[in-house]
Amino acid sequence: MTSKNPITVQFYEFPRLYKDLISARNSREFFGYLFNGPGWRPKGYRARKAAEAAAEKATAPADS
Repeated sequence: MTSKNPITVQFYEFPRLYKDLISARNSREFFGYLFNGPGWRPKGYRARKAAEAAAEKATAPADS
């Protein structure tokens, strides 16, 4: 973060938190993002993201 504006500093993480909250698949994940420590991820998060990336790569059009 490069800003020294106190409003920007205070609310810097809110867009990322919102993104995490809307991506929660159930109430446990939703409340986990709200009440657990910074950087908390649900069990299986990395495997799920890897599977999503592989599926996206498989459906991407091939370069000609």
